[in-house]
Amino acid sequence: MAQGPPPPPPPPPPPSNNDKAQKTSDIIGTLRPTKLFKLSKSDNYVTSLDFDDEGQLLIAACSDDSLQLYSARDGAHQKTLLSQKYGCHLARFSHHSQTVIYASTKGEDAIRYLSTHDMSYIRYFRGHSAPVTDLVPCPRDDTFLSCSTDNTVRLWNLKSQYAQARLNLATPYVAAYDPSATVIAIASASTSSILLYDIRNFDKPPFATFDMRPYDPPLASRGSSIPEWSKLEFSNDGKSLLVTTNDGQGHLLLDAFNGELKAQLPRPYQPTWGILRAAPAATPSKTPLGQGDTSFTADGRFVVGGSGADRDVVVWDTQGRISKEGEKKVIRPMCSLPCDKGKGAIVLWNHRFNMMATADTEVIMWLPDEHVVEIRAANQSGTHLEAPADLARICRTCRVFHYMTLPLLYNTVTLRSYDFIRYSPDDGRPEGCGMGSPFVMGLNRLVLRNVVEYVRVLKIIGEYKEYDVEACSKNGRVPDSSMMLSTLARVAVERCTSLRELW
Repeated sequence: MAQGPPPPPPPPPPPSNNDKAQKTSDIIGTLRPTKLFKLSKSDNYVTSLDFDDEGQLLIAACSDDSLQLYSARDGAHQKTLLSQKYGCHLARFSHHSQTVIYASTKGEDAIRYLSTHDMSYIRYFRGHSAPVTDLVPCPRDDTFLSCSTDNTVRLWNLKSQYAQARLNLATPYVAAYDPSATVIAIASASTSSILLYDIRNFDKPPFATFDMRPYDPPLASRGSSIPEWSKLEFSNDGKSLLVTTNDGQGHLLLDAFNGELKAQLPRPYQPTWGILRAAPAATPSKTPLGQGDTSFTADGRFVVGGSGADRDVVVWDTQGRISKEGEKKVIRPMCSLPCDKGKGAIVLWNHRFNMMATADTEVIMWLPDEHVVEIRAANQSGTHLEAPADLARICRTCRVFHYMTLPLLYNTVTLRSYDFIRYSPDDGRPEGCGMGSPFVMGLNRLVLRNVVEYVRVLKIIGEYKEYDVEACSKNGRVPDSSMMLSTLARVAVERCTSLRELW
């Protein structure tokens, strides 16, 4: 029997509000910790973080020789991958979300290519004779760079166990690809320079060299003989190059075309021992390894990073105001993102979604706080409404809106008194609640509620009718109602500590 055509598929679900695109500038100050994942032991540390190309997965390399895989989309821990024999550091996703590369920290200094699906090694990349200090996947193809303390930088392809090219440089500890994947930057700490190479002419001399010696004195203030640079990163627009440092003077924001210093990005707190992770050039110590505590946002405008203390993350606006402090050009943090659950020893932005991850002895995922977004929307909408009654009607259905518009609602308070009882035209009831008139109720609210701190202008106007004036005057007294009203008004005025005008 012939069958008819299959039924049409059901229509796709309507898009949710959570899928709407949001500008980074609108949400950057609203990020708050939403998920915290603790490690197996309190003395374990996260040494590196990386998101996959789709922004769905997050992998963390830990000091207990394990790789922790998380779902960034669902905010959940997926699995633990053990590397007890070889150790692990600098775990990086390839362009396939189920494969990663990472550097060995035990035995040989090889780079391992691992399938996270079945925990099998696909390939080993041997050649370095000293610890690997940086792994940089190419954003365009399956090649990647490796830097090492054996003073070499090697170019690899995931399809071959042999290096395609090698550069012999002095202390080339960190590197970065530009967004077009045609230029690589390599930082040489001992020579205080950043070398730019054309990837198509990898074996040729660098086409540009940025001299960083003018910035050496402040960078070496921690007692190291060479600058402690921990990370190198291009912005997504390719215009800026960020040098993350371990010095309290701040990170260096460079012009990616000519190497000129745009500004320093100082931390708000002076880092103390144990707050920052060890830089590749640092002398051996008990400080855990790391990969730098800064990251560009996807739009290339903002930099998020550690505060230098054991809490909070700060945000720098690279397009913000540059202040002159002596001979230095400085951009101060535009805001602080509160977090009392752990320090941002490692900070990484997700370039697919408006979220970031930080890590130290735990992994924390950050998302925009919807309540903070609503608060900003309420404040912005309130600035366009002059009548308090209109503002009150808009915020009547949302408690968050109501509380956040209190400064606007109570900026100017007008209390009007009448010498007669007013009745509502709708139901004929007297205005007010119980025995209190609207005028007395307004004074009572100023006395008893915590809204008086928002009052800038207070107007008490209208008419007042006293009763039993003749009887009180014969006895030399003031009517009790007048005394009580005068006392109540005086208390209300005294409680308005921010009062600027009184009518």
